[in-house]
Amino acid sequence: MSQRSITSFFSKPSQKICTSAVEKKEKSPESIIPEDSPIKQQRKRRRIYVDEEDEQRPSSTDSTENEIDDVVNKENNNDNIKVDKEEDTEVENSFDGNDKNTDIQQEEVETIKEECESENEKKPEKKPKSSEKSKAKSSKKKKKAKISPKKSERPKFLDNIPWKAGDPAPYEALAATLSEIEQESGRLKCIEYLSNLLRLVMERSPNDTLPTLYLSMNQLAPASEGLELGVGESLLFKALAQATGRSVNQIKAEAKSKGDLGVVAEASRNTQKTMFQPKRLTIQSVYSGLRQIAEMTGNSSMNKKIDKIRFLLASAKDSEAKFVIRALTGKLRIGLAEQSVLQALASACDSENSQLAADIVKTTYAQCPSFDKIIPNLIKYGVDNLLDHCPLEPGMPLKPMLAHPTKGIDEVLKRFDAKIGFTCEHKYDGERAQIHLLEDGTVKIYSRNQEDNTIKYPDIVSRIKELTKVKTAIIDSEAVAWDTNLKRILPFQMLSTRKKKVDNVGDIKVQVCVYAFDMLYVDGESLVTKPLKERRDRLRQSFEIKEGEMVLATGEDAHDADTVAVLLDKAIKDSCEGLMLKALDDTYEIAKRSHSWLKLKKDYLDSAGGDTLDLIVVGAYDGTGKRTGRFGGFLLACYDSENEEYQTICKLGTGFSDEQLDKFTEILKPLIIETPKAYYNHKMSPDHWLEGQIVWEVKAADLSISPAHTAAAGLVHEEKGVSLRFPRFVRVRDDKKPEDATSAEQVAGMYKSQEQVQALNRNEDNSEDY
Repeated sequence: MSQRSITSFFSKPSQKICTSAVEKKEKSPESIIPEDSPIKQQRKRRRIYVDEEDEQRPSSTDSTENEIDDVVNKENNNDNIKVDKEEDTEVENSFDGNDKNTDIQQEEVETIKEECESENEKKPEKKPKSSEKSKAKSSKKKKKAKISPKKSERPKFLDNIPWKAGDPAPYEALAATLSEIEQESGRLKCIEYLSNLLRLVMERSPNDTLPTLYLSMNQLAPASEGLELGVGESLLFKALAQATGRSVNQIKAEAKSKGDLGVVAEASRNTQKTMFQPKRLTIQSVYSGLRQIAEMTGNSSMNKKIDKIRFLLASAKDSEAKFVIRALTGKLRIGLAEQSVLQALASACDSENSQLAADIVKTTYAQCPSFDKIIPNLIKYGVDNLLDHCPLEPGMPLKPMLAHPTKGIDEVLKRFDAKIGFTCEHKYDGERAQIHLLEDGTVKIYSRNQEDNTIKYPDIVSRIKELTKVKTAIIDSEAVAWDTNLKRILPFQMLSTRKKKVDNVGDIKVQVCVYAFDMLYVDGESLVTKPLKERRDRLRQSFEIKEGEMVLATGEDAHDADTVAVLLDKAIKDSCEGLMLKALDDTYEIAKRSHSWLKLKKDYLDSAGGDTLDLIVVGAYDGTGKRTGRFGGFLLACYDSENEEYQTICKLGTGFSDEQLDKFTEILKPLIIETPKAYYNHKMSPDHWLEGQIVWEVKAADLSISPAHTAAAGLVHEEKGVSLRFPRFVRVRDDKKPEDATSAEQVAGMYKSQEQVQALNRNEDNSEDY
């Protein structure tokens, strides 16, 4: 596609046209106007496509900037504003905020009213849908969403940044946008800032869209490529010292004082004399520089990395230096979550149904998490055709389906249809393994975070080639430590000792057995929309079973509570955590934590303990007594995906050995920050605030309402949050990102499902009857 066509795709101006409900009986003149007529082309450029299911909307006299704000607010509130069919509305045009000749305006207004009324006459009257969700489904069935890109509003904080159409996108624009996002706590405003930047990049420098997205997410490539910068703090101290003409000790002291090396870089003045003014940084040059640094290896790589970092810093100005350093450390520290970036991308493309566009972009990324593939297809085919050109296929890891916890067998029967039945599989304490068999015979193994674990499991690779009966496949499974002599499962702690890179199969000390439980793709056919019963049958037909190497997850279909109780007891005796209960007639929901899958652990049934939670470490307390000189307690938080914030839930100080406290103190000290991030929702003040990067699994006796914590505030109590009673450290969850931590919604559900809470609610309900 030519530069001109790509640019025009993203830069067509759109006018918000509101029609009256006046009906006309004359035949629309639209059909007799030739397609190549200048009048028709002008109308196309001005037209807003109206969904067949929508009623007319009222006119707007707002400026373009206010229109964009209104649209964002309407989309997020799913607000469909209707008007009376007998009511006439005025039509006003604003083209980039410039005044036009009054006579010309009136003529254009009348022309637009006539064409819209003609369009309305063609459409049969239909009843509005009851919800935005049903409208999206209907729109998706009947016609694909048309993309009508907005002419972008240049944010005020970008006003003084020179940037012409066709020029490379300046890194200064991205740095300024990230700075605004860093100061903003509102999720919608952050999305708006990034969306405006992406729209400008698409219009003026479309080839820079891909690196802009990667730098916004602090990535260089898809997670499956495993490309990491690997720049240590000491190397950054040296590079920054050389770039600014200061000593390493000065840089260290200031970094310790401010708690952010990026802020130090921003504040430092370059005292190195140069013969020529360095070229200004572009988004592409920064991305390319960071990628080169990540790919440098060998004995002389350290000096080469320092030289490259010096070059980037020498050209950086204002906040650019801060974000270059933060990118190198792997921490942007702005709280911009993956889902917000995807929402901003969808909004930047702008369709007649922005929520549908967002759903398409997010679904595409879930089954094909690679911007390398998504962005070119998005530019070429648009949002409405994106899924067709980024299909599920071997070699591209998808985000897995996850299960909801359940506290009892009775809850299982409430969730599932006993007539249809459900399956009860053993829940293994291992590592999620998504196995891909490619057409050329290559085998790839990915983690739940889409990281390439192939070099960690060469033994699995060889057995897949030997035992599979198909040419291509994607298998969902669990890799579990296995005792080959006693022929039994070993605990997860044994699996965690296995090296991340195994060069020789003969050197493997911890053997694994693959427990396959789902088939997502086979011989060119995606199975994710098929019911579990069919997927399971295809799985059984696709490979041979071999004890201790590759087997089907142990399971049995059930219809009643007694069967579930017997199977749970058997699973525990077989060294498993409990059961995974799955609806037989449901599809595989990519990237979703679904109630179609429930996990029932032995822990959930213990009188002394409920569910375990995966929580983010956001603060630390200095130890006293025997713990003096190290951290003695920690402040933990859950993740609120709706507001994209960390909400505190407990102070943790038990369950640690002395060795663990020493180790965690060493790991967490470099994460100390001076003040809590804008997206930390808290009422407590620890001795040290931390970057929220580490996830721990914690077990508690139960949950209670607390005025000191903010977890699930508003979901179970108007003002107070939920806290854990008697929390205890279980283990580190290296396989989980902060966004994968237990959500506020889950916390609220766990609190409400407690027996004492349910009993209290029943008593309150009964008391109202008297």
